[in-house]
Amino acid sequence: MGARFRYLVYLVRSSFWFLPGTLLLGAVGLSFLTVAADESVLGTWLRGTDWLFHFEERGARTILSTIAGSMITVTSLVYSLMLVAMTLASGQLGPRLLTMFMRDRLNQMVLGLFLATFVFSLMVLTTIGPAEDGGAVFIPSISVLAALLLSLSCCFLLVFFIHHVADGIQADAIIADVGIGLDAEIDSLFPPDSREARDDRDADRGGDAAAPPEGDEGREIAVRQSGYLQTVDYPALAELCEDHDAWLALEAKPGDFLVAGHRIGLVRPSGRRDEAFDDAVRGALVTGPKRTPAQDLGFRVHALVEVALRALSPGINDTRTAIACVDRLTASLARMMDHRAFRLIPEETGGNARLTASHLEFEDICDIAFDEIRQSARSHPVVIFRQIDSLVVLAAQAGAEGHRAVILKHGKIMERLCKAVLDEPVDRETARKKLKRLWQALAGEEAPAVLVDKTEA
Repeated sequence: MGARFRYLVYLVRSSFWFLPGTLLLGAVGLSFLTVAADESVLGTWLRGTDWLFHFEERGARTILSTIAGSMITVTSLVYSLMLVAMTLASGQLGPRLLTMFMRDRLNQMVLGLFLATFVFSLMVLTTIGPAEDGGAVFIPSISVLAALLLSLSCCFLLVFFIHHVADGIQADAIIADVGIGLDAEIDSLFPPDSREARDDRDADRGGDAAAPPEGDEGREIAVRQSGYLQTVDYPALAELCEDHDAWLALEAKPGDFLVAGHRIGLVRPSGRRDEAFDDAVRGALVTGPKRTPAQDLGFRVHALVEVALRALSPGINDTRTAIACVDRLTASLARMMDHRAFRLIPEETGGNARLTASHLEFEDICDIAFDEIRQSARSHPVVIFRQIDSLVVLAAQAGAEGHRAVILKHGKIMERLCKAVLDEPVDRETARKKLKRLWQALAGEEAPAVLVDKTEA
């Protein structure tokens, strides 16, 4: 899937207009269809069945008017309450999680179906009246029955929606949704692959036979618009390099903030200036006013870290929520280790040696997941212990030496933190036991110094 198409899909899925707008158009089409059915022979025959399809003119108008008025009123009330809930949740868990509420299909469906029922009722209401030939009053019985069925569906959906909102604003549910989304993005960007197949593929990949000019430092390409880099079309860049017989080193990656006038990469040969090439490179980069998870794995990792940091703040002091974030981050990090890319950049370039790109490595993701939470957990030993437990879990699943080195680095940092902040002997003993388990999981690695009392220093 191309980067631009992936970004377009993200915009559509996270919008509050696409699905409701589609349902509104469907309601207009359905009103024409049901009115046409009422005007046909089928409608004439069904109106003869008094037990179900018989409506008087005044009764039909009253039913449709009542449905239309109640739908728009309930829509306003429900979404006013939902905005209050979103405001409270964003204040406690972070504003970046508001995108989850916007991407929620049920929220979009409720808005669309309520408004679609309102529009359908109004469209049908305008058709009730005397016939053009001066005959009997036209009463669209099938359409009125359809409006009743739509309103009944809205009632059931309203009950389920209230339950959904009440359950969805809970911290554990939000953390789980973010974690599931992060895992889905990992699977989308980096399909699972066995280590044997990965090694064989890397050994067979020879890249381009041609090599870039030696001693050529490259010509800078600058970005013209400030903003966050949201997606990069790597296949287009690889093809562009082939067509222009050039080599491109892209320094920007999704999630970076680009400042207008600053370079985003180097192109070789540097002596050949090609404005069309430079414009095509800029065109393969999508920038915007905010970070998005479209191609940026760090976005959701930062979202979970932000929830943990708010939970550890003095005003909230909710260690259980912070622990839930650590658990979800651990699960996602373990998932990353089982995927085919150690360096987290999509292999959409086909191994083209003409294009090299800046990327997130496993160490970068681990630093994001552990550092800020560890720094804020100095007065929360239970969170420190859970982070050590997480390193033990990751160490047990680590296969590559690079993974093990990153885990060992964070283990030593946790060991130094425990020396510095744990005054209670019981806590220090607990930390000693947990760190011992970590060194055992990293069997063969050099064990750090044993914890000592601060008074001995």
